[in-house]
Amino acid sequence: MSKKADGLIPYFILGVLAFIWGSSFILMKIGLQNLAPVELASLRVAIAGLSLSPFALRAMHKHRAKWKALIGVGLLGNLLPAILFANAQTVIDSSLSGMLNSLTAVFTLLFGVWFFGIVASRRKWLGVLIALLGSSLLFAEDLMSSDLGQIQYGGLVLLATCCYGMSVNVIRNYLSGVRSIEVAALSLLPVSIISLVIYLYVGDFDVLSSLEGQQSIGAVVLLAISGTAFASVLFFYLVSKTSALFASMVTYLIPLVAIVWGLFVGEEIQAFELAGMTVIFLGILQIRR
Repeated sequence: MSKKADGLIPYFILGVLAFIWGSSFILMKIGLQNLAPVELASLRVAIAGLSLSPFALRAMHKHRAKWKALIGVGLLGNLLPAILFANAQTVIDSSLSGMLNSLTAVFTLLFGVWFFGIVASRRKWLGVLIALLGSSLLFAEDLMSSDLGQIQYGGLVLLATCCYGMSVNVIRNYLSGVRSIEVAALSLLPVSIISLVIYLYVGDFDVLSSLEGQQSIGAVVLLAISGTAFASVLFFYLVSKTSALFASMVTYLIPLVAIVWGLFVGEEIQAFELAGMTVIFLGILQIRR
């Protein structure tokens, strides 16, 4: 393979990751057509954990002393966000979920400062303020009309990004010596068992009797395997071959893919939402400088 082609591989992987993660919101929307939020979330995490279980079983004996941190990452980085996103998208559009998801970088910094001793420059604090201003623009119409429904369910996505932000900090501070693929597999293993029990208890298995139900289940299976297992492997490979900074560029691309999917299925993207997304991007750029 030529050096030029080899140099293009990271960009290709970055695009694939953006497409997979940006498509996760529309897959959730399809799944929710015939599944309750708790069914979708528990099935998603259970399947994702099972798909990575071979890696977990091979690495279990190596990291017994770090199970508390691994379970914390499983809860904060997978199970709780899956539940929160699923409930949020019963009301808000998938494109809006994708836009709000970009605030993960903001909460990663905030929790790093509050709980893990990270020192933030004035430029980074300015970025936080800019990004939060952009998030309020996403709900400008709802704020003006005092419609709290959209805002409340958008708040669930913000809670999910808080979970992601704390999870990243736990990984950085307590699991830095663990291979990334092992972090993903081992953190998913306990929560996938919990999720499987939940689904077996609350799941409506009659959903498989209809074509629409089968499509919803198929969407969740695709979401779990591609959006969690396969994408994690790709992301960890990208970090190892380039840098965390380069890999983090996917943060900017995910909302764009989510918006395109939203337009494709007929969701309305308002001008103030695009303005809010632009302001959030400017804030994140300040934070990552």
